[in-house]
Amino acid sequence: MAAARTLARTAPPRTAHPRPPRPPPPPRELPRIVFEDANHLVFDKPKGAALQGQHGSPARHLWDHTFAALEARPESPTLFPVHRLDKAVSGCLVLAKSAPIAKRLAQQFQQNLVRKDYLAVVHGQLRPGFAGLVDQPLAVGDLRVRVDDSEGVAARTRWECLSSAPHFSLLRLEPETGRKHQLRVHCADVLKAPIVGDFKLAPTAPHAEALADVGVPLDHVLLHSSSLSFYSWAKETGKRHTITARCDPPEAFLRFCRAHKLALP
Repeated sequence: MAAARTLARTAPPRTAHPRPPRPPPPPRELPRIVFEDANHLVFDKPKGAALQGQHGSPARHLWDHTFAALEARPESPTLFPVHRLDKAVSGCLVLAKSAPIAKRLAQQFQQNLVRKDYLAVVHGQLRPGFAGLVDQPLAVGDLRVRVDDSEGVAARTRWECLSSAPHFSLLRLEPETGRKHQLRVHCADVLKAPIVGDFKLAPTAPHAEALADVGVPLDHVLLHSSSLSFYSWAKETGKRHTITARCDPPEAFLRFCRAHKLALP
């Protein structure tokens, strides 16, 4: 036993192998910025990113990654989201560069003072030049948002058909209110022209065939926030002026329009 204890005391210490270095984090890809001044930043939100996504989900991860890339810039170290776009929707999204500006912008959204224009490719052949107002209240149901005249809240969408093809039409949509899934429900349930790719709110429409025919992935919804107009106040004079930011549709949207000869504005 004494010999065993002696060997244990004289055995050479174990050599600790160093841990391999951690791989560097992936570079933060900066989204396209379409407008910026001292108080505001408007960028092209990529499809698939969602602030309202659950933590750890791909949608929330993409949002956090995009937001971190914007805040890493010296021009915008602190940013405040003031509104949202659905995960499937791309296009103009405004961020405030300070808490007071965020409060002003949030008030404009709450009072429906912000003008938002969208482009949407829908199923069905509407007549170019036709326009109208959908004034149908919406309610959040167990499965999805629905039109509900008795219990819904006011929801109004102005629409205009810009161009059409034998099976599809290109619409300009202007929501006068900001209800959840408002544009998608009004198109599918009121105009009877569901947005191409909207499997969730129009599951029986032939989305898969339409997208696959032109090589667009099936996770695309052809709805894009093309412009955003809001008010700002000059610090020196206090006068109000309008800021308008515009954003071109993504390549998949353009590819579908080109394939069906839908003329973009």
